[in-house]
Amino acid sequence: MFGGVAEQVVRRTATELVEESSSN
Repeated sequence: MFGGVAEQVVRRTATELVEESSSN
């Protein structure tokens, strides 16, 4: 259960980082 939540957080963080990199 915790693993699933952690995976969602990691994916969301990675997506935000990618979007920020693309913006720059």
